[in-house]
Amino acid sequence: MKIAHSFEEVPELTHPVILTIGNFDGVHKGHQKILHVVRQKAGPTGSAVVLTFQNHPQHHFSQDEKIPLISSLEERIDLIEACDIDLVIALPFDETLANLTYDTFLHSLRAHLPFDQLVLGEGSTLGKNRGGNEETLTAYAGKHGFSVHFVEKLLIDNIVVSSGRIRSLLQDRKKKEAEALLGHHLQ
Repeated sequence: MKIAHSFEEVPELTHPVILTIGNFDGVHKGHQKILHVVRQKAGPTGSAVVLTFQNHPQHHFSQDEKIPLISSLEERIDLIEACDIDLVIALPFDETLANLTYDTFLHSLRAHLPFDQLVLGEGSTLGKNRGGNEETLTAYAGKHGFSVHFVEKLLIDNIVVSSGRIRSLLQDRKKKEAEALLGHHLQ
């Protein structure tokens, strides 16, 4: 697996290029479901790509109350690699990125990484003020020559698997239950 820390470092990739974007804190079973779809859509000869952030976006917006992370960037990259991903782009989430509208962000990203499909988790949003939602992203994709696919949330025992739920379990000292949602042991 290759790692890039800027758009300029993105190597030449084989098509189809299937991209997913997210923080992927913990790389839990819900994230693994998305990564599996990315790998499956890329097939054996295409490129499966993850764009993630070096820091949690929430830390940028709330300097006072920082949410505890489940995994470090290095741990996330290792867990993503275990899902047979070809490239991780790990960008710093900063003021410039926070102020980009979804369409400006995607236009800039596609100039460096001409992806064929974008795979996101159900309910995901991109861009300033969360302007890139399922409706706007689907319309934008149709006009710009790629497709977008939203993966349904993963439910275990009728509970949505999420990083927030796992953080809550860890705060309540329920490590075993948290690890069941993670699908791996905590580092």
